[in-house]
Amino acid sequence: MANEEQSSKKNKESMKSDFYVRFLVIAGTIFIGGAMIMPFLIRYYYKSKIKDYQTIGNMGAIGDFIGGTTVAFLTAASVILLLATIIMQRKEIKISQQSIEELVKQTESSVKQAEEARKETKVTNDTMKKQQFETTFFNMINLHQNILKDIEGGKKFFKEVYRDVKRAYELNSYNYHENKFIDEILGKDIEELGLIVQQLYIDIYMDKYMTLIYRNHYTNEEYKEVKRNVINGKDLEWEKYKEEILAQFQENLFNKKEEYEKFIGDINFKLYIGGGINPSHLFLKKFVEDYRVNPDNELKKIAYESVYEENEDIIGHYYRNLYRIVKLIQEIDFDSENSKANELEKRKYRGILRAQLSSIELLMLFYNVNYSKKGEKFKALLENTNFFDDHLVEKEFIWKNDKEQLKFFAKIGN
Repeated sequence: MANEEQSSKKNKESMKSDFYVRFLVIAGTIFIGGAMIMPFLIRYYYKSKIKDYQTIGNMGAIGDFIGGTTVAFLTAASVILLLATIIMQRKEIKISQQSIEELVKQTESSVKQAEEARKETKVTNDTMKKQQFETTFFNMINLHQNILKDIEGGKKFFKEVYRDVKRAYELNSYNYHENKFIDEILGKDIEELGLIVQQLYIDIYMDKYMTLIYRNHYTNEEYKEVKRNVINGKDLEWEKYKEEILAQFQENLFNKKEEYEKFIGDINFKLYIGGGINPSHLFLKKFVEDYRVNPDNELKKIAYESVYEENEDIIGHYYRNLYRIVKLIQEIDFDSENSKANELEKRKYRGILRAQLSSIELLMLFYNVNYSKKGEKFKALLENTNFFDDHLVEKEFIWKNDKEQLKFFAKIGN
């Protein structure tokens, strides 16, 4: 409706303009015709009234008048035609402007159509790309399930690997920590060495005291209460026994480095690690903490690699296929124009993959990417993806400081 009104208005303006132009052209033509006819009319009129008229030259004075009159007509005609020209030019300019506006509108419409066509093409391409991705993705998921079925024992096999890694660490790590501890102790000066050996001496006899006197006469809760009293110096019988032990130490070991070395060499440090003896010296506490709470990553890698190498022919294919599935997810571009939407799609498919893994499989994958040389590329692929998120059972960690490794996989800003 608005377009029709605008078109009607433009037509009226065009007709009005055409009328003015025609009127001015006619008026200008009349003035030009008047200017051309005027000399002949005057000649005809004055010819009979001039005495002694022989030639047109006898009309010189009248000619001057005619010239002035003709010029006026021609000037008026020029002005009128100039106005007509201006009006025509204005009309042409308006027509040009309208043409340009129409062209701009057509261009905008073409651009809009092209943009819509591009969006439709993108939607079509994205849909096809996603369909191709999903076909490959779910085929690889099926392959993963088949690989798992081919592993003898299936998911139970990973529990065996878990136990093997734990045993391998305990064996290698205990020897490592024990040798390191003994070397560090024996590296102390004789005075500090004496204080450490004295505490070890007391700890061992305290354990014997608890075993011989109390362990068979109390329930677990009562035993724990008695043990707390002994440790805190509230058990008078133990305090008396401790004085005798210190006297023995002074007599047999004090300030004798060879005796110190022999005594340390005979100690079973597993009693400290297993919790049978509570370490009372700071040096001993650090030894137990390093073993239990802050084990060295290299020792963990050695333990895991030794077990992985034994079972690579069984689980190597399993982890390689998982790597390829994650790589497929990470390399696909679901939405190139919206990074947030793209990441949400990737997270959805990572979640589908994770849902295929049991708790023990997920935990062993965590160990594979963290402590295996061949898992380094896999680890880099999972960086900042929250792949493990809160799905790992922390109480099942072989090493307490494993949760520190989770920071690498955590999504920044989450």
